[in-house]
Amino acid sequence: EASLQGVTWPKNPIVYFDRHEVRPDRILLSASHLPAGVYRFSFVAEAVHAGQFQHPAARASSLFGSQVFAQTAEETVEIKP
Repeated sequence: EASLQGVTWPKNPIVYFDRHEVRPDRILLSASHLPAGVYRFSFVAEAVHAGQFQHPAARASSLFGSQVFAQTAEETVEIKP
């Protein structure tokens, strides 16, 4: 697996992300070619405060066409002291 500040994705010569950005509120990945299929992306987040937090939906879409897109469900994450 490749890694970028705790972010991991499978190392696969077919699936190559041309660009990646890690921001405080999101992670952005882009690929010039991404074959049809199921892709799993995981990351580690460090909890600093206890409480309930909203995990926004992850979205994937084509840059130049709205016909190709995917979205996960939102989730609530509870951090206990």
